Amino acid sequence: MSEYQWIEFLAIESPLDSDAIGFMQAQSSRAEVDQWRFANECR
Repeated sequence: MSEYQWIEFLAIESPLDSDAIGFMQAQSSRAEVDQWRFANECR
């Protein structure tokens, strides 16, 4: 049996700065990261 996971974090009050974006990108090479969200799809 396979497992599917979708993990997403959203910035609510203000966009992420470049330091925060760099940190989030270091967490996963497959994640989609921009100023407002971090999304990672695991299959």
